[in-house]
Amino acid sequence: MSRKSVKIGICSLLIGCPFSQAWAAEERPAITVSGEAAVLVVPNKILVHLGVETWDKNLATAKSRNDAAINRAISAIRQSGVVASAIETDSVEITPDWMNMDKRNGRECKDEREYCEMVVRGYEVSNRFVVTLTETKKIEEIVSKALAAGVNHLYDVDFQTTDIKNYREQARELAVRAAKEKAQKMARALGQSVGEAIQVNEGSFYSWYSSPWSSGSSRMRGTSQNVTQNASGRGEESGSDVVALGKIAIRATVNVVFVLKPN
Repeated sequence: MSRKSVKIGICSLLIGCPFSQAWAAEERPAITVSGEAAVLVVPNKILVHLGVETWDKNLATAKSRNDAAINRAISAIRQSGVVASAIETDSVEITPDWMNMDKRNGRECKDEREYCEMVVRGYEVSNRFVVTLTETKKIEEIVSKALAAGVNHLYDVDFQTTDIKNYREQARELAVRAAKEKAQKMARALGQSVGEAIQVNEGSFYSWYSSPWSSGSSRMRGTSQNVTQNASGRGEESGSDVVALGKIAIRATVNVVFVLKPN
């Protein structure tokens, strides 16, 4: 055998085999399914987003009124047993309130003319803060006291869990099981069986909380699910998107390709 033919033979061994294996894998009969699962968790961390907005012609007056309302609200919240470290400032904004003024008579201009100019009519001061709670039963008390003290905005109530990683892993495992069960049922209908998984793609994680307090009652809400499981209970197949009131649904999705085998 010539040196050239030896090189070709080596190339066939090193390069041809992997390509032939990949081609063979692609030619195998397969079924692609998706699985989605949700783990229902009682939240143990609640973020209440509150704020005070004040307006006045004089900036100092607007800010003074805002500071007084914030101090009253924080004092009232502290009286409910909330520690100082659980109350944090989110943002502070001062916004001039502009208007198109008629220089001749001091009235607002309805259109653009040479004797009109933009002037500051007053100032709006906005102060937002967040209260972190660990007891859901305190939400109504905290919000009521804050509103009575001068808070005029409830922006959001965000329900969370501090063990999100563990529950995500549970949801992922349930989603994989749901995908396999779906593939097995579909294969049986075809008179075949399911072999090994040859490809797995993980989808996104998201959560949904159903509560009168939650803003919009959703966080990246999904449209379907295969399995729902309480954090301390057993799984149940479900075709709906209903979540038990007062619990976070931590969801996971996967796409799996299984080999199909004849029975």
